[in-house]
Amino acid sequence: MSQIDVVMFHASIRPHLWEDLYNSISQTNNCSFKMFFCGPKKPNFKLPSNLIYIYSGEEGVAPCFEIARWHAINEKSKYVMLGPTDDVIMSPGSLDELIEELENEKEESLVGFSFKPTIKNPKRNKVINEDVSKDAPLGIMFPLMKRETAINMGPLDSRFIGVYWDRDLYLRLHTAGINFKTSKSAEASEDMTKQKIPANSRPSNKIKRASREWHDHDIKVINSLWRHDVKANPSNPYFPAKRLIEPEYFNINHLSFTEYKN
Repeated sequence: MSQIDVVMFHASIRPHLWEDLYNSISQTNNCSFKMFFCGPKKPNFKLPSNLIYIYSGEEGVAPCFEIARWHAINEKSKYVMLGPTDDVIMSPGSLDELIEELENEKEESLVGFSFKPTIKNPKRNKVINEDVSKDAPLGIMFPLMKRETAINMGPLDSRFIGVYWDRDLYLRLHTAGINFKTSKSAEASEDMTKQKIPANSRPSNKIKRASREWHDHDIKVINSLWRHDVKANPSNPYFPAKRLIEPEYFNINHLSFTEYKN
C-alpha cells in the first residue's frame, strides 16, 4: 500500500454532516487522505474506505479526540491535520495548497486554514483569523503539520474534558519553537446558523455545547498548566507562556473504543 499523504482526525457527534465535508476534500484535491472520527453516535450509512469511525462512550470531547489522534498518528502518512470538525466545508484544492505552503516553509511549521464562519450578523461573516503568527497562534484552524511534529506534540492532557485541550496543544508547539501560519488561499467555512446537535448524540440523550458544559472545569485546567508573562507582552493575553506543571497524558489502554464496521 502506498503512503497516505494526509491523515486528519477529530471527535465527532454529527455523522449526518460528514458527506459534505468529505466531498469538499475528495472531489477537488489530488493528494490522498484518510479521516478518523471518534464519538458516541454511529453512522447509519456506508462509509468510504478512507473514512474511519471509532465508537466510544467516553464522557466528553477530549477522550474521543485522543482516541482519534492515536489512530491517526499511527498511520504512516506524510502529514497530519488536527481537525477538521464534522460541519466544516473546505475550499476547492485547499488541502493541496496547504501541503505546498508547508513544504515551502523553511522552519518547522503548522499551516492552517483561513476560517470564515457564517453567523446571523452578516457584517461579521468574514475571515476571523488573519493575524495568526508565532506570537498569536491560538487562532490557527485545522493546522497541517508533518507527521514528526504531530508525534512530538504528544497525547492530550487527561485532565481536560471538553474544551481548551487544543489551546494546550498549541502552547506546547509554540514553546517548542514551531512556526504558525494561516494560509490566505485555503479557506474553511462553517455555517453557525444551522448548527443543531442531535438530541441522541450522547448515551445520556442530552448534550450541551462543550464550551458551555465543561468551560468552568477546563478553564481551571488550562490556567493551572500555563502562565502568561504579562511583563514580556502585556497586550497579548496568552503569550509568551510558561508551563507551570507537567502534563498528565491520556493512556490509550485506559480508554474504551471500538472501530465501526460497515
